[in-house]
Amino acid sequence: MPVPPATWVIAPTLLVLVACGPAAVRVVEPGEGVGPPVVQTAAPEPVVPAAPLQHGRSTVKELFEDLVQGFQHKNRQELASLFPPEAVIVEVLVCPNASFLAEEVQHNIEELDEILLELSNVKLEFVGIAPRKGKTSTFAAGTYVEDGCTAGVDFTIREVVVTVRITEGGVVEEETDGFLVLQVGGGGPWYLVGPD
Repeated sequence: MPVPPATWVIAPTLLVLVACGPAAVRVVEPGEGVGPPVVQTAAPEPVVPAAPLQHGRSTVKELFEDLVQGFQHKNRQELASLFPPEAVIVEVLVCPNASFLAEEVQHNIEELDEILLELSNVKLEFVGIAPRKGKTSTFAAGTYVEDGCTAGVDFTIREVVVTVRITEGGVVEEETDGFLVLQVGGGGPWYLVGPD
């Protein structure tokens, strides 16, 4: 009887791994393996958990390329990963009440399903991005931000203008919209806050 690949064959004197790759052979000690040969299938491949989604992106351009790609793939989870997670928001702003940043981010994440539905028959292509002049604010840890909140860590808020090419029913247009992005620390990841 032929032995399928990647199985263990236990014979009275040898233990042989039959595989497509290199074979492993071990001489069995006297007294081991007494009896008829036994075939045992190899253990199943271990299940490797999917890598956790990376939150934020290393550049603003990468953030918006992934935003367009997420809409093209209709992947809500991928899109939500572009926003700062709650742990980051709590670290960025120290507020006596609910953080205005947390409320804004949560509102924008909740609207993803509606936007995905609106864009279901649309092809999007990232064209470009530019910062709005004079629309970047940097806050040092401990400084006042607004609404009674202070910066928990150094962070930057930037307004950017993003251009995308939209194709719908054979009609191609370019559209430009403004967005707010957040960077934690001097060189940390960039996150999407939402439209400005």
